Amino acid sequence: MFKKYLSLLVAAILVIGSLPNLSFMQALENFAVDAFFKIRGEREMPQNVFFVYLDEQDIQLLGGWPLTRDYWGYVIHQATKAGAKAVAIDVLFSTTDQLFGEYDKTLVAFAAESRNVILPTALTVVESGDSLHASEIIRPFPALDEVVTTGFANLGDEATIHQVPAFVDFGTERMYSFGVELARPLSTNAADFAALMPREPWLHINFSGKPESIESMSFSEFLQNLRTDTASLHLEGKLVLIAPTAPGLPIVRRTPFSNAVPAALIHLNVAQNILEQNYLRAVNWTVRVVIVLVLSFLAFLIFRMPSIRLFLLLQIAIFLCYLSVAYLTFSHAFIVVPIVYPLTGALLLSIVLFFQNESQKKMALTSRADLLQTEISKKQQQVSATEIELSTLKEHFQTQQVKSQETQKENEQRVLEKQQRLTELEKQLRDLQIYENPAIEEQTSFKISGIIHGLRSPMAEVVALVQKISDDDIPVLISGQTGTGKELLARAIHAKSQRSRKPFVAVNCGALSESLLESELFGHEKGAFTGAHALRRGRFELAHGGTIFLDEITETTPGFQARLLRVLQEGVIERLGGERTINVDVRCIAASNQDIKDLVEQGQFRADLYYRLNGFPITIPSLRERQEDIPLLARHFLNKYAYADLNFSEIALEILCAYTWPGNVRELENVVRRAGLLAKSEGKSIIQSHHLPEDFSMKRDSHESNIDYKSLEEQILEALRTFSFSRSAISDTARLLGNRDRGTITEYFRGLCFTRLLENNFDFTKTAASLAGTDDAKIVDRVRKKLESYLDNLDPTQNDTNHSQYKGLPQKYHSALDGVLDYLRKKDSDA
Repeated sequence: MFKKYLSLLVAAILVIGSLPNLSFMQALENFAVDAFFKIRGEREMPQNVFFVYLDEQDIQLLGGWPLTRDYWGYVIHQATKAGAKAVAIDVLFSTTDQLFGEYDKTLVAFAAESRNVILPTALTVVESGDSLHASEIIRPFPALDEVVTTGFANLGDEATIHQVPAFVDFGTERMYSFGVELARPLSTNAADFAALMPREPWLHINFSGKPESIESMSFSEFLQNLRTDTASLHLEGKLVLIAPTAPGLPIVRRTPFSNAVPAALIHLNVAQNILEQNYLRAVNWTVRVVIVLVLSFLAFLIFRMPSIRLFLLLQIAIFLCYLSVAYLTFSHAFIVVPIVYPLTGALLLSIVLFFQNESQKKMALTSRADLLQTEISKKQQQVSATEIELSTLKEHFQTQQVKSQETQKENEQRVLEKQQRLTELEKQLRDLQIYENPAIEEQTSFKISGIIHGLRSPMAEVVALVQKISDDDIPVLISGQTGTGKELLARAIHAKSQRSRKPFVAVNCGALSESLLESELFGHEKGAFTGAHALRRGRFELAHGGTIFLDEITETTPGFQARLLRVLQEGVIERLGGERTINVDVRCIAASNQDIKDLVEQGQFRADLYYRLNGFPITIPSLRERQEDIPLLARHFLNKYAYADLNFSEIALEILCAYTWPGNVRELENVVRRAGLLAKSEGKSIIQSHHLPEDFSMKRDSHESNIDYKSLEEQILEALRTFSFSRSAISDTARLLGNRDRGTITEYFRGLCFTRLLENNFDFTKTAASLAGTDDAKIVDRVRKKLESYLDNLDPTQNDTNHSQYKGLPQKYHSALDGVLDYLRKKDSDA
């Protein structure tokens, strides 16, 4: 088992290893990082930068693009003179100006005078493993290149928006990016700047996102101020960054905060990241594998959850926790952990494991079902063989001339033993056959209260009473044996009342002494008695506006009953140790497992309190009075305790229905839960008679008499006689015998009719009387008409067992049908 799951885990890791090659997975990863940026929000850009932009209007005012280089020389000269620490121009001066060569000389002279001019270069970058190499470089024209600092302006592939190259190797020379070079003049200590340099060729940008936080000005305005009022620009110690922003001129990139940002500002982000050392760092593949292992281990732990709902909830919880940790490491430690790759791998593994587990469950269920079906088929064959043996034995003894009384007794004993064997086999077969449970019939308005009952159950009358009193605040007195569900009914009354939105408070009066009960119901003040360290509100106060349920009210003392009567009459209470009266508005529902009226007559319960509580009496029937509900309740309790895949056998349900249930519904709940546990532990899909308590099969009524197991045909015939073979007798019998199929009842009775006809030599009157089991002429006539209709529907010319007249008929009656068909053929030939 361990090796199998280990192989699945290795497969998941291999899948994850290949995922980065998929562009759509990288796009999802970028989307996740973008979401983290937006959750974190924008931050300010460096404050010691003065940004000068050339928009479309500036270019038109200054004579079009490219600008003559006297402008650039003038800006460098004046900005340096004004105290600027460096001037960076994001324009590539790769060639000399053929028309205005003197402007090139001026530009070079001013750049040399400034000694801190930064210009971009362009590279052709080649990736080689984990390093980057330049195969071709476009620098500023030679004279200018000698007096300026340069950094390459390449931003890498547009698809990788979160990372840019930091440095490349060109032969033995290491060249840094424009953004890195911007960071040099902005650093406070040039000597320590080397320690800040990135160690990896790729730098993951931690975007700030607020370019408006930088002091900025258009190029034409900047020129004007340099001519007229340089001091107003406050350029001392600042980096002057000049970049074109007119459409079509600069390279623009998408960031998490904007769809179009000039490349110069991307480089400025890089400079800020280097200075603050807050650029993002991606975890290595070792950490990724560890993450996958941890998530996969968690997936392995939860895949055996008993329900798909719990599995999904835990899966979602793990994913949310992982996302939270990933965001915290991103926003505080500047570490980007993979999101999509490991979660996808863990999810794939979870799905594979879950469906594999479900497949194993289905295979186990199928295997159990096949074994059960095999056992049923084997038992059916035994029953059929025994039936044939019994029928043959009876025919043999009927035709055999009995020579002595002793021989006759032996024959009768053999028939009796064979009959007992047949009954036992039928009993065993029914203990293997699943009881077809009818649908749970609930009153629609009481589904939330959990009251389960059949439509013809005595409990239906109780529910109907509750419906009638739902809109009134009349007190209710519930009587019923222990375990019948008195509190459940009280909650149903509350749920249907106008007080349903207010509290329902239940108190077991029999579980507390008089003093404790008074404190529980009415509350107490601080210091009212030893141990009363604080004020406590009573249950009547807590139930204000709602319903209070007083269970086992007959267990209270006369003194307490007198105080309770005052509360119910006047609607006021006083806390123990208190002097202030408190108004309470509650509806009182009381309950008892004793006959309160008898206790009143015996002087053991106050009559005036009884009349106050007995506004509307309701008696809950015991479980033995509502046998129709037992299959419904049993199925409900199986579902409640997660045994929904189990079923009851016919015999098991018959035993449950025959038991007297002194503990009522509460006892049934415990028995069903115990039986489900035993069946599940044995790997069974059906609860059989041996899963029930041993004494159950011995107790049917208060006299603990043995259950008389009858064959199905005997039960059918007995039920039909009970219903006097009326028009609805077949349907009523099917319902009485556990909601069986009407066709099954009809076919068994048809087989009985054919068998009795043969036994009575086709004397219809005698056969009808033996089936009816009575001398009532009307009932006998009904059975006779059934016999005649069954024979009228037969086709004597067909004796193939595949014919419809054979198909539904149990096999043990096929020989009787053959005899009837022979009789009909002979009758037709004589005619």
